[in-house]
Amino acid sequence: MNKEKQFQKSLKKRWLMQFQLDGPDEESYDGIIIHIAESFITISEFWDFAYDGFEILPKWRIADIRDGRFEECANEILRHSGEFDVIEKPQWLFSTKRLTDIFEQLKIQEIWPAVECVRGTPPDSVLYVGPVIRVGDDSFCIHSYDAEGEWETEHEIPFQEILRVEFESRYCRYFNAYMRDRNPLPK
Repeated sequence: MNKEKQFQKSLKKRWLMQFQLDGPDEESYDGIIIHIAESFITISEFWDFAYDGFEILPKWRIADIRDGRFEECANEILRHSGEFDVIEKPQWLFSTKRLTDIFEQLKIQEIWPAVECVRGTPPDSVLYVGPVIRVGDDSFCIHSYDAEGEWETEHEIPFQEILRVEFESRYCRYFNAYMRDRNPLPK
């Protein structure tokens, strides 16, 4: 089955699949597609059979999709537990068609994403977390903080370097709440 058909299966049947990315760490994400755009999909991510926010995955970064025995069992467990029913889909998401739209909405909604990019030679993944400052046609600017809770400089990131965009996960909610309360964004 080709990727577009698998995307449609996940969306229409509310079916969890594993999406394997082509980044340097060969990461994978288990989730149900809630939105399909021309250049990306959005999944509700599940970790240890629990809903954990959203991942925006550029289609060009999806190396493979696993939909086998393990996913069949995981879907049965999630339906049995009622975990599929706790997902609150952000309504603004459904009007987005391009990555530009996503970042404009994250900025408007004041949602601080975690954005993983592939940069450098040899390629390495870099994670930026913080508010979106500006959005252009081919890139966006994020004012990120590091893993020690210290603000860094603003980073201009071309959309082509994006591996994934995470928001509303426990990681993002907890770390962002801490930063907003204890170490607010410098003026």
